[in-house]
Amino acid sequence: MILTRKSAPYYTKHEYLFKGLFRCVSCGGLITWEEHKGFVYGHCNHRRDGCSACKWTKEEKVEEQIVDELASFKIDNPKLMKWLSKALKETNKMESNLYLNSISELEKNREISKKRLDAIYIDKIDGKITQDYYNLKFDEFSKDLESIDKNISKLTKITNSEQTKKADLYDLAQQGREKYLEGKPEKRRELIRMVFNNLKLNGSNVIFELDKNYLLLKNLAEKTNSSKMGKLIDSGNKIFEQYDLTKVYDYYASSHPECSVVLPRLDSNQGPIAYKKP
Repeated sequence: MILTRKSAPYYTKHEYLFKGLFRCVSCGGLITWEEHKGFVYGHCNHRRDGCSACKWTKEEKVEEQIVDELASFKIDNPKLMKWLSKALKETNKMESNLYLNSISELEKNREISKKRLDAIYIDKIDGKITQDYYNLKFDEFSKDLESIDKNISKLTKITNSEQTKKADLYDLAQQGREKYLEGKPEKRRELIRMVFNNLKLNGSNVIFELDKNYLLLKNLAEKTNSSKMGKLIDSGNKIFEQYDLTKVYDYYASSHPECSVVLPRLDSNQGPIAYKKP
């Protein structure tokens, strides 16, 4: 608590780096973070019956493990990074075209619904339809418009999110550790949420699951940073220079499935997302 002569007392609030991010491995309760003698510690508050966790862990020990994991995403081979850049750009181009086609289809249906609303209004003014019928069709076409607008908004949000994820993926493949250490606390928290799932503390050990994209990126880094794979890339293997990602995907789907993280999802449904009348 802080007191001043000209103001009422107020309490300081600590925003700890890992607040709300970790759970106890024993009971599943949220880990509490507290400062003691200049150090921040995390521990279970034992609010759930039967919890056996008793160790307090320094924040810096937890952060060391997070940083080490982010460092494992780094791809050392410059040729592979160049290929990764090409792959992500091509994937983005494909998804952008899909998005534009889908939006175009939704806009066409939106225009149809607007014309229908105009038409029933004119018919009502001309006395061609009853008030009850007008109300019925007005509600129907208005709901169509509302649904289309929601679909456009949802599709735009998803597309923007996917583009951001790919950009983040490329950044972490280059300098994940550095981006974390250079970031302010809130940026660090955002990065942790993006990469890690189900974070838990077991004593001083961090337990986690990686987001599927970053798990594949880690596997890709481990494979390609090995001397054997490095020689394959440096030898000028043409598979890393291809722009046809379908061929690249087919080549690696069986032998190196972790490479699929940088490739588009190739399935039988590659057409635009058509609007369906509710």
